[in-house]
Amino acid sequence: MMSGLNTYKMKFETLEAAQAAYNQLKTSFDNQAVSLQNALNEKEIAETTALEAIQKANTSPEESKKTTVKIGTDKYEIVFGVDGLTKEELAKDSKKLATMVKKGSAALIKMEDK
Repeated sequence: MMSGLNTYKMKFETLEAAQAAYNQLKTSFDNQAVSLQNALNEKEIAETTALEAIQKANTSPEESKKTTVKIGTDKYEIVFGVDGLTKEELAKDSKKLATMVKKGSAALIKMEDK
């Protein structure tokens, strides 16, 4: 016998009784394994959420709100959406941005090189 290992000797009157006890133990262990896996999944979600919160906290509000694009050799900040498009949608529409620059739209501010 190995030291430190708890062993229990159980006597069963029938094979069916032994099988029922085994099935009960197996179900209990399976439930514990599922609970452990759920706890590990929750831990992973919590860690990811915490890392995202830290990253968000370390980003200044001004940086997170600015939407910038490069049009030709110049860099512009998109201040607000136009024609039913959000700033983010405008950032993806290069033709619309080129037209806005050509018209001198107030929705774009040319950024100075720093």
